[in-house]
Amino acid sequence: MLYRKPDRTHMRHHWIDTVARLRLAVATTVTIALLSPTRAAEPDLDRFRANVDAFVGRLEPSSNGVVRWAGSDPYEIRREGDTLVAVIANPRLSFHDERVGHLSLDRIEIRQIGQKDDGRLIELAVLLPRVAVLSEPDGAKTRIELRDGTANALIEEGSGRGRETTVKIASARIDEPKRGAWIGVGPLSMASKLLAGPNGGWSGPIDFEANEIRFFIPEGPLNGDIHRIAFSGDSSGPRLDELNKARDTLEALQNEDGRSPEARGTALIRRLPTIADLFGTIRGKLPSTV
Repeated sequence: MLYRKPDRTHMRHHWIDTVARLRLAVATTVTIALLSPTRAAEPDLDRFRANVDAFVGRLEPSSNGVVRWAGSDPYEIRREGDTLVAVIANPRLSFHDERVGHLSLDRIEIRQIGQKDDGRLIELAVLLPRVAVLSEPDGAKTRIELRDGTANALIEEGSGRGRETTVKIASARIDEPKRGAWIGVGPLSMASKLLAGPNGGWSGPIDFEANEIRFFIPEGPLNGDIHRIAFSGDSSGPRLDELNKARDTLEALQNEDGRSPEARGTALIRRLPTIADLFGTIRGKLPSTV
């Protein structure tokens, strides 16, 4: 076989072709890096994580300190198309009254499905846990099972404060094996809103409905069923800005860990007269139950 030494022209063409391919590869890599959804999503995921933290952190002030978020396994945060998803495994809730015990849930899934008001309001869809266990200090356990439990919330970006909330559960059952008591209900639903009104005012409608309630209590014994319980109410006031200031003040009061619950309760009672001024009307209707 004869070997022919490449001439300078051939080598120059080969070198130019190699450089062109290298430039193309570099340009392609940089373009992919700049346009990659994964890289672009990182700030969104961090912001979403912060909003999830704020959302679950609202549990204590929203329940007036009765229930608080006690932790969970590390969140799984991911993106599915245009939807941001947080999966929270083994969340735990504690109660102000330690005699109640603590509540353990199997998992909660939170999805950010939209935004409103130029991103100042975040729309969330929540998949509620299927199983929860209430563990009492004496070792007794109460099991709670939910079927097809979902919630939707419109929250303020950053603070996690709710503007709208709806909850729907196909059915629920609570079993207390130690006593042999149980209660079943479903479907049940709840909806509440905080709406800005004319001239700086506000309104807050709320609706609750529970159907097909069945129960058994061994003491007695007592068992029966209730076809339907429903409540519809509304409250309103003249100044939404003053309402938000009052909410900030009350939440700060509840979060003062350096003060005893008794001291915080006393401070809250002192503020009650000013809180009443925020409301123009409070009304509700409890339809007849069967």
